[in-house]
Amino acid sequence: MHSRCLALLAVVACVGCAGTGPNDIRPARVPPHPALIKSGTVIGTDPVLANFAFIGCNRISSSDASKDPLANGSTANVPQLTQTLLDLANPVLVYPKPLILFNAGDIVDNEATDNGATLQSQLAAWAKAFKDKLPVPMLAIPGNHEMLQQTGSDEDSEFPNPPTQAIWLDWSTSNGFNLWSGNGPTPTSSPSDNLMFDDSKMSYSFEQSFAVAAGTRKIHFVVVNTDTQNTVTSPLNSQYKTAAWIPLNWIKQDIAAASADPSVGAIILLGHRPVTVPSFASETPIDPTLGAELATFLSTQPKFAFYLCTHAHVWTPTPMAGTNVMQYVVGNAGSKLESKWFEGKPAPPEWQAMGGPYFGFSVVSVHQSGTIGLYHVWRPANSDEKKYYLPGSTLVSQATSEVAVFTMK
Repeated sequence: MHSRCLALLAVVACVGCAGTGPNDIRPARVPPHPALIKSGTVIGTDPVLANFAFIGCNRISSSDASKDPLANGSTANVPQLTQTLLDLANPVLVYPKPLILFNAGDIVDNEATDNGATLQSQLAAWAKAFKDKLPVPMLAIPGNHEMLQQTGSDEDSEFPNPPTQAIWLDWSTSNGFNLWSGNGPTPTSSPSDNLMFDDSKMSYSFEQSFAVAAGTRKIHFVVVNTDTQNTVTSPLNSQYKTAAWIPLNWIKQDIAAASADPSVGAIILLGHRPVTVPSFASETPIDPTLGAELATFLSTQPKFAFYLCTHAHVWTPTPMAGTNVMQYVVGNAGSKLESKWFEGKPAPPEWQAMGGPYFGFSVVSVHQSGTIGLYHVWRPANSDEKKYYLPGSTLVSQATSEVAVFTMK
């Protein structure tokens, strides 16, 4: 394991400037998610040292691409992604500006059964349309729509497409979307993970340091490709390898080493697929055997804070696989929302004060006390579920109150 710590002196210094603190800028916020309140408390005047933003699932489905009047070849939901990028730079919603935007998969639609040409075309169009609009550095994490091919009509017919990895790596590297990568697993260093390729830039870890009340503490971020190209024959179809694979042994070794480091105050995992899919969604999680072992391991790690993931097109907290380990599903960046979530009657608690389904993103906040907070920025979805790629009646975003979800010791 190696670490790459980024200096935060300018951010820390800014917190103390008169008239620029978060409580001087932020207006009254809507109530936080009910499930967050059950596990934490609303954060008051505790100064924010830094923020990190997290989004996932912003693709237009291939069946809807021809209907999208704003289609630009990227298969992105243009109105929602554009508004998210504006929101990230809006101090009323997010202050201070995030240090990193984690964009966690299904950035494009792809899943074509080809040699990666479709993925390459869509990713190139994405960078052309949005790279110059990014207000903060972006770290791109692949999802199933980047790594897999669709051979049938449901998720059980999605299988790894080996040519996509080289295309993803070329795109993310040439555009600076994986600046903190490089220390991940390889077939030689982690033989038990059954890797097809060198994955040192697909799954990896890095750290950032903060001067908090208890002293200097590092947050250890672990980025995971939840559709790792592997050599294990799929139990669903012997012609293909197994989908929803993760380098579990490398993850455990990396997190165990971080846990043993006294300067590490918190460990945060980030990836596309959840370990446990919300009950009202129908997507496939991380391979169940690997996911269950991961959840059990994480439950033994006192420095592990939470897992941020996407894949299901909702925003909701969901404990992992029968444990108390929390995962936050943040898959509502712009893809067509889950029908059961969209049509909930009465409105499910996930809608909280919004009054209906919504698009948006989450923010992880690091506070001077050592508390790590979580909140989300949201905007109403189009009332016509099938026209999710249109902006609807409003793109005005609001932010929820921050809830303390972990404290660094």
